[in-house]
Amino acid sequence: MDIQALINERIMNKYAKPTNNNQGGFGGLLNFVQSPRGMDMATGLLAQSGYSPTPTNLGSAFGKANQYASGMEIKRNANDLAELQALGTIYKNTKAPKKSDFFQQLDMFNQISSIPADQRSADQINSLEILNDKLKKDPSINEFKVYLANKYQSGEELTKQDKDLLGFLKTIDPIAQLLSERIESKVGGSDTKKDNKKTFDAQSEISKMENDMTTEQAKEYFNNLPQDQQDAIRKILNG
Repeated sequence: MDIQALINERIMNKYAKPTNNNQGGFGGLLNFVQSPRGMDMATGLLAQSGYSPTPTNLGSAFGKANQYASGMEIKRNANDLAELQALGTIYKNTKAPKKSDFFQQLDMFNQISSIPADQRSADQINSLEILNDKLKKDPSINEFKVYLANKYQSGEELTKQDKDLLGFLKTIDPIAQLLSERIESKVGGSDTKKDNKKTFDAQSEISKMENDMTTEQAKEYFNNLPQDQQDAIRKILNG
């Protein structure tokens, strides 16, 4: 049984009982005696059944028993509430995190994009345009770029969500396109550092930055390159 089912069962057991059991005497004396409050009343009366130097009448005895039963009911309710809160905390901590709006929209974008262009309906074409516009304008885009660049520099493997993100960024940003090429070549090499040094063409990189990027884009791209590649580019630029 999962946590959610356990919580539902506890709630049903506690709050979905027949009214006559929950409320005491409404369902007859037998129901009251069998209810938790009825049993507490009985316990309260039994506690007064021993010898007492002070005479006690029936009304006083029932009053004390009722007071005892009320106190026990408060304790039971507090324990039930604490249990439900604990189960709720466990459920919250074990529940899979919900995807953000950005990644939900990205999933929809990729699903429609996977359909051949000549087979898309008019609604799908319109949805694709709307999703593309929303994703491009999302304020988190720049943070995602930095996140992927940091992963590339650290050599950390990309998750499926990372790859989906990079795939979209490639369509809107030349820096992401070049970063994707570097990640793909990095994954394909048997010795990453050795292969990168062999295949790195500083002059080609300079041409890309000069011809395909704005000054700010080129600066950002250059700063995300490994140090040895930055040094190689500087060496050419400094003559």
